Amino acid sequence: HGAQIIRKVIINNQQKWQEKILKTIKYNYAGAPFFKETMVWLEPLIMDKEELLAEYNIKNILAISKLLGIESSFIRQSELETSFSSTDLLIEIVKKVDGQAYLCGGGASGYQEDDKFDLAGLKLIYQDFDHPIYTQSGVNFVPGLSIIDAIMNLGIEGTRDILNNHI
Repeated sequence: HGAQIIRKVIINNQQKWQEKILKTIKYNYAGAPFFKETMVWLEPLIMDKEELLAEYNIKNILAISKLLGIESSFIRQSELETSFSSTDLLIEIVKKVDGQAYLCGGGASGYQEDDKFDLAGLKLIYQDFDHPIYTQSGVNFVPGLSIIDAIMNLGIEGTRDILNNHI
């Protein structure tokens, strides 16, 4: 919806998208070592009838973080009373949470004004992610899949271990 505020985006729950996602997951992971264990907690997350996209995503992020023992604080931008946009918004957010650095993805260089971070007294760190390789159900390792792939193939404890040893 273009410039619609993310926290106001409504999910169209009439399209049975959740059932389609579950079928896709079941089709692709039915043979995974931790399929049954994963589906016990994953299916209710997917089938949640939350109407707001941001709330749906936040619930899932918090649930998976808790499941994996990731202890972190999560703050919504809407709680920070921000007023800027683009690069200035990123700087504003970092300062409002008393941060000293901003971690950005590799694609940010096309639109982000990097020099503004230094001028604001903030360190800019470009993500240099080194994907851990783990055993997957297929023949060759496929990087960049969802955390669900890791949990299906390694289980909760195995995924915790790989996260703790890789970060």
